[in-house]
Amino acid sequence: MTKKTLIGLILTLALVLTVSAAYAQGFGPGDGGFMGRGHMMGGGGQMMGRGHMMGGGPRWNTDLDSKFALETAKVRGEIAQKRIELDAVLSAPAVDEAKALALQADIHKLMGDLAQKKLAADLEFRKKNPDWRPGFNNCPRQDVD
Repeated sequence: MTKKTLIGLILTLALVLTVSAAYAQGFGPGDGGFMGRGHMMGGGGQMMGRGHMMGGGPRWNTDLDSKFALETAKVRGEIAQKRIELDAVLSAPAVDEAKALALQADIHKLMGDLAQKKLAADLEFRKKNPDWRPGFNNCPRQDVD
């Protein structure tokens, strides 16, 4: 194998590994950006946001969305802080099980509070927009009754 071929092979392998590593960073259970894991309860990494699986989607009512964001900012911040603390406890060489369990219980209580606030916001939206119906991918659609 010539020196030129070997260098080309090494550069190609480095490029493939770099692309693979960059691609892999976009997936997994890491922080979703907004305040949490980005799983199941919101879109774009937003926990309990207006995304899929929690009846969200585009609604075009920025007043209600802004009100919801402001009213839940403190709770979302507390959840994020508790998750950081839990990650630190779980990353320690000697895990304090009692503290980890207490933090997890706090997180679940706060998430329950957030879910209640989201339901209240959804109900308020529906009262102000009685004709709105989610369609495919939670996009508004015409009634087909």
